[in-house]
Order: sequence, then C-alpha cells, then structure tokens
Amino acid sequence: MLANNRLVPYFANQGAIGLCLAYGETGDARYLTAAYRWLDWYAAHLNADGTVFDYTRTGGVLTSDGTYDSTDSYGATFASAVRTCHRASGDDSSARARMPAVSRAVSAILLTYQPDGLTFATPTYPMKYLQDNVEVFVGLTDAAALATAFGSAVDANDWASRAHRTLQAIDGLLFVTSASRYAWALNGASLESTPGQWYPDTMGQLMAIAQLPRTSRSASLYASVRLQSFNVPASLTSDLDAEYADWWGLAAKAAGDATTVASITSAFEAMNWTGVLLRTPADYARVIELLAR
Repeated sequence: MLANNRLVPYFANQGAIGLCLAYGETGDARYLTAAYRWLDWYAAHLNADGTVFDYTRTGGVLTSDGTYDSTDSYGATFASAVRTCHRASGDDSSARARMPAVSRAVSAILLTYQPDGLTFATPTYPMKYLQDNVEVFVGLTDAAALATAFGSAVDANDWASRAHRTLQAIDGLLFVTSASRYAWALNGASLESTPGQWYPDTMGQLMAIAQLPRTSRSASLYASVRLQSFNVPASLTSDLDAEYADWWGLAAKAAGDATTVASITSAFEAMNWTGVLLRTPADYARVIELLAR
C-alpha cells in the first residue's frame, strides 16, 4: 500500500472522477465540492510545461518531490476528471473556467506524444505503456469533447485527431496477433508481454477492455483473459482482492457480462469496508464506476 503521507496527482485525479460519479448518483453536493477542490489544487500546481509533481506530507506540510511517475497519464486523467464532473453537474461555467488548465494538461501529454500516436511515460523514460496510452486516448477524447462544448474548434479537432491516432496505434502496434492480446509496453522495437502476470499484463488487458471502444476483438479478448486469468475470490478480504475485483468488474461491465458484474457487485456489497482499506483513491473510484448506473 502507498504510504498515507504521499500525494500522487494521478490517483487523486481518478479519485475526483469517482467523487463526481458519486455526485451524479446521489446528488450529494459534498462530493462535487470535494472534486472541485482537487481540480483547483491540480490547476494551481501545474508546472510551466503542464506537468504536476508528486508531493510528500510531513508535519501537515506538503512538499514537492520534484518528480512524477508519468507525464502522459497525469494530464490525461485530469482532462477526464474535468469532463466527468461536467457531465455529472451540467455546470458549464465551472468546466469552462477550467479549460486553460485542461489545455495545459494536454500539453503535458504532448511532451511525449510520438509520430506513431503513442506516448512515452515521461520525457526521460521512453517506454510506451499500454495503460498510459489507453488513458491518453480517453483523456484526449474527453479534452476534445470539452473543447467542442466551449467553442474551441481548433483544439477540439487537434485533440480528437490525436486521440484517434492513439487508438489506431494501440490496436496496430501494441496488439500481439500471435498471442491474441495486448503487449503491456513497447520498449523500443520490443513488445513486452507476460501472460498470467497480474500487473502490468492482466490489469492492462482489463483496462483496455474497460476503456477502449467495444469491438469484436475486445469481446474475444475478454473471453480469453477471463478463461485464463480470472482471480476474484468470492469473499473480498484484502486490498488486493478488491483491486482484482474492481478491474474485473469494469471489464465485465464493458463486455456485457452481467453475471460476473452481479457477482462482483455482491462481493463489494458484502465486504467489510471498515476492515479493508483500498490501496488508492483510484480503487474507490473504480468501485463507484462499477456500481453507478
């Protein structure tokens, strides 16, 4: 588990997505207010190039680490958080006010956006990860939708075009035809694939199934990965059990596997929520997304 004195914007962005989904389900304004507070914090801590650093909390004081785990996914998940909040709230003025921050977040994605449509994790770490690029596709799509909503046609067209190119690259460059599954990374000219390993391989397959457009390929991928690697226990008694369950639940939901969704939903409903603390805000957000209508 991550230490509780760490602030990782990537996870917090996803936490904000969960809060806005919860607001959409319940109408409880506290959730929307909390999400807005996070979005404002992120916007206020953007670096000149659109990146945001991780922070450490010591004695009640946050101090920048001067580093980040990625530049592409941080920016992408921020754009997705802004759009999720806009869709849940219908608050045009709030979303419009955050468009400069969205634009700067997209600039962080573009720091490592390559001619083939894939991104590197950071400018100094040239790995093209499946998970990062799935989030880039979603984030650029969300940014383009926001730009369209608020009359920024040039940005909308550019970001939508880049999102499409990323999707094509994921399916064309990261899919291992001989194995009928995605590689979890492209390292130079080498595709990294470790079937049977939970992270980053199986989790990466589930993210692609859950977040990319549904196709006959994704349906076949879900069926094969479920047959080979399904690992959700009937009773969720640890944070790792819950991580397995939230990822499998979202993939099953996207694939239309209602039986598996119902089983995992029941497991979460029966879980001891005070005894099992999930690993990150992103895990809570995925559970909310699974349970949302």
